[in-house]
Amino acid sequence: MTELEKANRPVERREGMDFIRERVWRDVQSGRYSGRVATRFPPEPNGYLHIGHAKSIALNFGIAEEFGGVCHLRFDDTNPETEDMEYVESIQRDVRWLGYEWADKQFFASDYYEQLYQLAERLIVEGKAYVDSLDEEGIRRCRGTVTEPGQPSPYRDRSVEENLDLFRRMRAGEFPDGAHVLRAKGDLAAPNMKMRDPLLYRIRHFAHYRTGNAWCIYPMYDYAHPVSDALEGITHSICTLEFENNRAIYDWTLDNLYGEPRPHQYEFARLNLDYTVMSKRKLLQLVEEKHVSGWDDPRMPTIAGLRRRGVTPEGIRLFCRRIGVDKTNSRVQIEALENAIRDDLNARAPRVMAVLRPLRVTLTNYPAGQVEWLEAEYWPRDIDQTGSRRVPLARALYIERSDFSLAPPEDWTRLVPGGEVRLRHAYVIRCDEVVTDPASGEVVELRCSYDPDSLGKSATASRKRSTAIQWVAADEALPVEVRLYDRLFTVPNPDEGEEGKSFKEYLNPGSVEVIGRAYVEPVLAEAAVGSRYQFVRHGYFVVDSDSGGSLLVFNRIVDLPDAFASKLAGKGREIRQPVAQPAEGGVGSISDERERVRAANPWLASRYAELTETLGLTPEQADPLTGSEEVVRFLDVVLAAGASVRAAANWINNDVLRDRKGRSMAELPFSGADLGELLCWVDDGTLTTAAAKRVYAEMAAGQGTPRAIVARLGLDGSVSEGELAAMVAQVLAMLPAKVAEYRSGRQNLLGMFTGQVMRLAGAKADPRQVQQLLRQQLAEEPTGCGEHPTEMSDR
Repeated sequence: MTELEKANRPVERREGMDFIRERVWRDVQSGRYSGRVATRFPPEPNGYLHIGHAKSIALNFGIAEEFGGVCHLRFDDTNPETEDMEYVESIQRDVRWLGYEWADKQFFASDYYEQLYQLAERLIVEGKAYVDSLDEEGIRRCRGTVTEPGQPSPYRDRSVEENLDLFRRMRAGEFPDGAHVLRAKGDLAAPNMKMRDPLLYRIRHFAHYRTGNAWCIYPMYDYAHPVSDALEGITHSICTLEFENNRAIYDWTLDNLYGEPRPHQYEFARLNLDYTVMSKRKLLQLVEEKHVSGWDDPRMPTIAGLRRRGVTPEGIRLFCRRIGVDKTNSRVQIEALENAIRDDLNARAPRVMAVLRPLRVTLTNYPAGQVEWLEAEYWPRDIDQTGSRRVPLARALYIERSDFSLAPPEDWTRLVPGGEVRLRHAYVIRCDEVVTDPASGEVVELRCSYDPDSLGKSATASRKRSTAIQWVAADEALPVEVRLYDRLFTVPNPDEGEEGKSFKEYLNPGSVEVIGRAYVEPVLAEAAVGSRYQFVRHGYFVVDSDSGGSLLVFNRIVDLPDAFASKLAGKGREIRQPVAQPAEGGVGSISDERERVRAANPWLASRYAELTETLGLTPEQADPLTGSEEVVRFLDVVLAAGASVRAAANWINNDVLRDRKGRSMAELPFSGADLGELLCWVDDGTLTTAAAKRVYAEMAAGQGTPRAIVARLGLDGSVSEGELAAMVAQVLAMLPAKVAEYRSGRQNLLGMFTGQVMRLAGAKADPRQVQQLLRQQLAEEPTGCGEHPTEMSDR
């Protein structure tokens, strides 16, 4: 398919489409970019990519693929002190491993240095940028505060000629680091402090990994980013929410250098995952201070670490699809990642037996010297795959030490003195004698007898049903090293620990356990590096690259669902333990109980299918919503009020069900219609999410309807038009110089005026009404002047 055919391929809008894809779809339908879609993934090569980058990669490359467009891989390499070719190569490797290709669309910001420089000179010539000689502290002081406007630098009014001369001498290397910077002439009164004369260039006498010493001035990211997008013809520049305020610089730069259609920036919530950190700076600390073995340590959240741990690219992409794309930041439970990994591996990892902590068993009635080869299936019956291997059985075996107990609990179904248990794929054995160490009292051997007539037969009425336990033949088993990896930190959010504590103080000292001699079936002797298996009842494992010679090394990829909680029971470690049924209010693993309810209720099952298959919710989002008929009916009322399905799901799961506390939905102090009305105000911009959370808290406390609460909190936009017009006039009177600039052609000052009026109105005003009144008053003739305002250009 040609690029033109891709661009003309129709894309159907689907229910539940996330807001970024909705934006792209609308632009394609309107012909904004002639139907063209071009996204980019722009990492800085100063570290290894992590799971958070995987979300961005999947979004940018995914959108390009879905809309018949292209996604560029661009290295934003504008900071020579931290960047290295090692990181470039690791990023290329990781993106390819995740399953994405960029063909001939690989670029470097450093390739644009000359164009960036020439465009900066243009800004100087047009009076939109100047060379500032203040030091860092002086620049910070002149920027003002959130309540006070900035002050102009004493160098702001340098002539164009002087600015050009200084900027060219900066490039020539005449000045030391920090002597001068190039700044844009922004708005010193802007509520967004990033627009108070942002920096465009700084001096750095440091060799660049690609350009060497050719340059000693380097563009700031906020300048290089939008210009690079424009040079490459990007249509949708998708960033995480921490760049939301930087969008003003992005727009200023492109409005002053390029006309429409130009790239536009959109932000989505970054991935914050429990029990790890997502800062490259902090990950670098862990590497450099030897808390981990390297960027590819299997405990690290890096793509390299996950790959070495044994996670597949398909598992990561599945996780990214499940968590979706949102507008507000939140934390994702690590169980969501672990569940996606298990679901992916379930149908790709054959089952084999392994004994990690061996206890010797001697079958006293089994012929000495005899080895019997038994046929064992690789796959359980619910997996649509076939294949088997032969497993040796002999007189001496190893079983898992935890499968025997001298003093078992009441519901024990494994081996006890005098009791029976089935060996998986083999016979039933009975424990006849326990041999202990005379000094320590530790059990060192079990002497058992086997029932030769029990092979392949189900338990009889006279024989108690037991768990089938794993085992290996002692002399035929393959000795291996096993590394049991655990969570890297002991608390869900190590970035927000106790005051004065470093995130490193929450490192989990038990995050890896090395078992130097475990045993697996001999069939694994030829297992290649990267081969994945499920060790029955232990979890999923992969052959590590440290394997060599006669010793295989296996990494545990992930526990089986209940292993983590069982292992930590009673140890008192400060780690949240996943349970089979997550709390009712929250998206985690799918509840077995709710699955049983849906299996018995066809209506609930059909509603679950509708939410996941038609409306685009993930299984984890739809599960709590369809565990009972009353929750579904509450959801229906919220949706009937006009709320979007994704917003309704997030609020009900994360807030309503959490606050339910055993009550029926009818006993809540607010109705579904109340919540729906609130969410509509968020969707249409009437309320911010933060304001809506305040209103919801009042609703949950029984303090009235959302409309009454909004009015009581002063969030109802109830300023009269006359009062608002007076506020607009007051703001314009305070800023006569800005008014003159607006009337002479600086239309982009309208946002600044709007922010000043909104601040004066205490957020009670409707921004659309404010802008309408501003345009009216700014269009009026100035007193004593018979000239009409200059017509505004598109720029």
